[in-house]
Formats: sequence, structure tokens, C-alpha cells
Amino acid sequence: GAAFAAALGGGVSVSVGTAPAGAEQLAAARSQPVSVLIGQSLIVSDNTLAEMLARLVAVESGAGNTFGALQESVVTALDAYGIDTTGIIIRDGSGLSDDNAVPPSYLTRLFVKINARDGDLGVIFDGLPIAGGPTGSLSYSDRFTGDNTVADGAVFAKTGWIDTGYTLSGIIRAADGTPLTFAVYALGDVSDNAKQALDTITAGFFRCGDNLSNS
Repeated sequence: GAAFAAALGGGVSVSVGTAPAGAEQLAAARSQPVSVLIGQSLIVSDNTLAEMLARLVAVESGAGNTFGALQESVVTALDAYGIDTTGIIIRDGSGLSDDNAVPPSYLTRLFVKINARDGDLGVIFDGLPIAGGPTGSLSYSDRFTGDNTVADGAVFAKTGWIDTGYTLSGIIRAADGTPLTFAVYALGDVSDNAKQALDTITAGFFRCGDNLSNS
């Protein structure tokens, strides 16, 4: 309010009050749609946006807006996709807590639905970083380098990193045309070269194609 008054100039005073019934609305401002925010969060791992979106899920579910509200609200929301959520632990929305836990088997099954664009899940696919892509966390100079460039343009995946691990999970359009979903974790006392190790095994998935699929 003070900033607005200063911009108007002329000694405008600011006070807190309640608009009378029928008062005319002078202006309104809204954020981008959630679908846009999801893409912005995924492409560069925007932790602030991810936390905000998780809190929004909690608020919309009626669970509240605290860290403690996230476990119930997020898992309940995920239940709607019909995949067993056993073992999922949600301590924050950004993914920075060491206490978060999501089984890789859950992610591989969820990415099957994302790849099929079930419901509204297509917005997640559209926001995923692409190996060798023009932007995003898989376009950086230390990802999918050397022999791993064979998978450029064919890996659509979310990167993850905290002090205790690196992860990569998503969808591969394999060399033989087979669609694959995958989730690989390097957990514990890992160093920066774990990223390249994850890229290497993912490029291996790309080469193997149908040899790795359940069909």
C-alpha cells in the first residue's frame, strides 16, 4: 500500500479498512494458470514454485497450508491415478528434504500415464527437460555428453539433486521406437559425476529399447 501511495504521489495516505458493499473493483492481478507454473517449475527445477504448488494442493484439499499438511494432501491427490502409493513420504514440496521418499517403481508407473497424457497429465510431459534440448536442466553442458549424446532429443525426464543423491526419471523414445519409462537413483555419499553415470545408464536404456520393455 505504501509503495502504491508513493507511486501516486501528492501526499496520498494509506490505511487498512473494508470496502463498502457494492464498491467498484479498481483492478485485479492473477498468477499464470497452474498448468503454466508446472512447466516453469519442471524445466529448471524451480524449488520455490514446486513448494508453492504443493502448498496449493494442500490448501485446495482442505488439509491446511503447513509442511505437515503435505503428506495427506499430496498422497490423496496421487491416489486418483490408481497407482499404489505405499512408501511415499512427503515432507516438503521442493524435494529438498532428506526425509522425502518416492519409490522408483511408482515413478515408472506414473510416467506411463504421463506419456499417455491421461487426464491432465500431459502438462507434465510438456514441461519435462529434454536431453540435448534448447533449455532446461538436461540442456546443460555436463548432461548427455560424449557417447551419451546418442539419446539427445529422445529422453524427456525430470532431474533431481540434493546433497545425498542424484535422480533422473521420465520417458525415453528408444532407438527402435519403443517407449520406455524409467527412474534411476544414485543415493548416499555421491559426487557430481553421479549425474554422468545416470545419463550413461539412461543412454543404455535408449539403445536397448524393446529388450527392456515388459511387452
